[in-house]
Amino acid sequence: MLLQGQVGPQVLSDGTIAQARQGKLGEMSVSELQARYYEQAYRGNVFFASATSVTFTAQALTTTSGTGLAISNPAASKKNLVPIQAEMLLTGIVANTNTLFTAGVMVTPYSATAITNTTGATIYNALGPATTGAGSVATGSVNYQLPVAPVLFKAFYSAAVTSTTFAGAPGSNIAQALDFGGSIIIAPGSTIVICGTLADTGHVTMTWMEVPI
Repeated sequence: MLLQGQVGPQVLSDGTIAQARQGKLGEMSVSELQARYYEQAYRGNVFFASATSVTFTAQALTTTSGTGLAISNPAASKKNLVPIQAEMLLTGIVANTNTLFTAGVMVTPYSATAITNTTGATIYNALGPATTGAGSVATGSVNYQLPVAPVLFKAFYSAAVTSTTFAGAPGSNIAQALDFGGSIIIAPGSTIVICGTLADTGHVTMTWMEVPI
């Protein structure tokens, strides 16, 4: 099938039957009509969870237990979780003198054993957040025990702190967002975790899409 288009912009009225637009290298030109995740959110496939004023566990990023935000995909879910965005903001210092707080996004390999959820995190459907968790297969945890050791996927936040204050390093007390861009899939039996290396306090959020396998 031969697909032809017109190179350059076209000024058209509603209802006009038009050729597709192409660039000067022959590529097809497209643009987003709605917001990027509008249709998936409208169809009820986008969810988010948060941990507010959580005190992180001082730990190595590969530790199996801790406090932060974990989103787990049960082994029998029959859906993939596709992370969209994560965000973190430090709000308080807990007596760490001249140290560097580092936050990482960790992921676990497959395990048929479920995550131990000591303290849960409420999951909301992005189609009107009042619909708590409607349709989600995931489990959200603030205080968790992972069945297997996680591996570091992304390091996305660092803050220099003194014993009582932020030390003024760039981004120390500014919310940092990470756009995953579909770069990883949390398959059934896997978990994605945001955790930190010092026992400081902060807010963490995670947004993801759930797609049938």
